[in-house]
Amino acid sequence: FRADGNSSIGLGHIKRSEVLALELAAAGHSVAFLTTQDTFVTDYLGQKGFLVHTLPQWGDRREMFALTAEAVNKIRPAIVFLDVINTDLEAVESMRRAGVKVASIDDLGPGGAAVDALIGVDIGILDGLLPQSSRERAEGRIFAGADYAIIAPEFVRLRDTVTPEKFGSRK
Repeated sequence: FRADGNSSIGLGHIKRSEVLALELAAAGHSVAFLTTQDTFVTDYLGQKGFLVHTLPQWGDRREMFALTAEAVNKIRPAIVFLDVINTDLEAVESMRRAGVKVASIDDLGPGGAAVDALIGVDIGILDGLLPQSSRERAEGRIFAGADYAIIAPEFVRLRDTVTPEKFGSRK
């Protein structure tokens, strides 16, 4: 999983990736994270039992994506989940050429058109913001809507306990 966070911006992408990572680990898959060298994040992920790889500091997003592709191509996972916004096409294509399957979460960048799977919570956002050419290139590889939302199991269980009677009926 490629995601970032820190004590200033929080752990939103890390936590969302963690939900999916825990499910994959429970199914017997090896899971690791590739993230910044921020101790807050690496300690958090280590305490959760994940192997953590870190990227060196970068100057701009283009360099960050180049470093990401370089690290992923060196680690050679079967699949990488990118939970970073607006991926870079060249980086995604580099990972795929190296034989790595690439899935991207909520990706509206150029790289979203080249991934093996584009996972998006809100199909309206993808339809409204993803360029038409990207939607056409990714056809059949877009998984969006409520059925594909990455939600922690405790929230799914909570959802199943809610009934209209508990909150009143809306008409």
